[in-house]
Amino acid sequence: MVLDDSNLILVTSGEDVLVKCWDLRSIWRVDNTLDMEPFNVLRGHSAAVLALTYRPQDRMLFSAGLDSVVRAWSLLYGACDSLELPCREAVWALEHHPHLSYLATASADGLLGLWNTEAEHSEQGEARRQAVFKLNVPGGLDVPSCACWVPSHSARLLAGYTSSRIAVFDAHHGTQVLDMPGDASGSSATSACGHQLTQLMATGHVDGQVRLLDLASGRCVGNLAHPEMVTSLGFDPINAHSLVTGCHDGAMRTFDLRMGRTMRLALHQLRNRGVEVGWAAQQLQVERGTGLMRTVTLWQDKASIAFKPDGTQIIVAAGNRVLVYDATDGDLVHSLKGHKESVFCVAYSRHGKKFASGGADKQVIIWTHKAEGILKYNHNESIQCLAYNPVTQQLASGTASDLGLWSPEQKSVSKRKARSGGRWSRGATSWVV
Repeated sequence: MVLDDSNLILVTSGEDVLVKCWDLRSIWRVDNTLDMEPFNVLRGHSAAVLALTYRPQDRMLFSAGLDSVVRAWSLLYGACDSLELPCREAVWALEHHPHLSYLATASADGLLGLWNTEAEHSEQGEARRQAVFKLNVPGGLDVPSCACWVPSHSARLLAGYTSSRIAVFDAHHGTQVLDMPGDASGSSATSACGHQLTQLMATGHVDGQVRLLDLASGRCVGNLAHPEMVTSLGFDPINAHSLVTGCHDGAMRTFDLRMGRTMRLALHQLRNRGVEVGWAAQQLQVERGTGLMRTVTLWQDKASIAFKPDGTQIIVAAGNRVLVYDATDGDLVHSLKGHKESVFCVAYSRHGKKFASGGADKQVIIWTHKAEGILKYNHNESIQCLAYNPVTQQLASGTASDLGLWSPEQKSVSKRKARSGGRWSRGATSWVV
C-alpha cells in the first residue's frame, strides 16, 4: 500500500487484481471501518497486484504484479496513464525515486531494472530503461525480492535478494558499489528502509530477522529477532534511532536502536497473575508469566489505561471509544460508544463495580462493570484526567481550568477552579493538584 499524506488518500492492492483508493477523511464518519468503500477502483491488471509506489510531485501511482506489466495511474484523474513497462516475469517490488525520474523494478527473472519516467517518455507511452543489474549465483541468477532508494545518497539503490544477499547500485553510472553476502540461513529479503541522516539501512527477512547494515563499512552491525516473517519496515523520519517493524504475527513493534531492544513503557504489573501491560508504538501488549504476549493495535499515539482492581479486566481509551479487554488472554470484551470525540482518560473505582471515562467532548461517563452507561456529566472544557478516591466512591475529574467532584450520594457535581492534573492524598481526604 501507499499513502498520499498530503491528500489523505490510501491506495491498496491485492490478489483481486484491483487497485483501490480510500479517502481517510471519511474513516471518522463510520462506526465500523469494514463498512468503508473505496472512492475509486483502478482496473487494468489481469493478475494479483503485488507492488505499488507513488510519485507525489504529479500524483502518479505505479503498480505491478504477477501479470508482468508495470502500469502508471494518475490519481488526479483516476485513470490509467499511457505508460506501460513490459517485464518478462512477475514483478515483486517497485520503488520510484522520491525526487528523480527513476523507477526501480525487481522481477522474478532475476533482473533489477532501472527506468527513466520523465514526462517526455510518459507522453509517448514508454519509458527508457536506464540500466539492468544482474547478480549471479550457482545455477543461475539471484532474484531480487525488494528494493529501496538510499535516503542518504540520492543516486543509490539498495536491493535485497532471495538468497538474503544485499547489494547497492549507483543509478547515475549503472554500476554496483556494494555487495554484502547473505547469512547462513539464506532467508529471502522482504523489505528495506533507511534514514537520510545516517548510513544505516535495515532489511526484513522471511526468517523473522531484521538486519541492520552500515553502508559506510559494508557490514551487518546488528540483528533484531521477530517470531515470524517481517513484512515491512520504517524509520521515524525525525528520530533516526527509532525503527518500526511489521510482522506476520499481526504486531507492530518499535525498536530503539541505541539500546538494541523494543521500546516499551511498563504501566502496571500484577505479580499474582504475572501480567504486564506496556506500549509498543500504537499497541497495547499483555504479557503473561508464561512468556506469551498478546498485542492489541490501537488508533492513537497516547492512550489512558486502567486495570480493574481484581485484575480481570483492562479498560483503554482508544479513539472515541472505551475498549474493555480480558486481562487473562487479551480478548476484546466490549467496545463502548458513548463519547462523540476522542477519549483522553479512564479510571476504575476501588471496588471494581464502576469505571469512568472522559475526553474531548467535555463529558464524563460513568459505566458499570457490566459495561452499561449509567450517568453522564459535563465540564466546560475537555477532560484531561480522572481518578477515583482510593477509600470512598468519590470521582475527581479535571480540565485545564476546573476540578469536578462527584459521588453517588450527591445529585450534582461540585466544581472548583483548578489546573488539570493531580492525585488523591495518602489519606484520601483531599485532592492534590
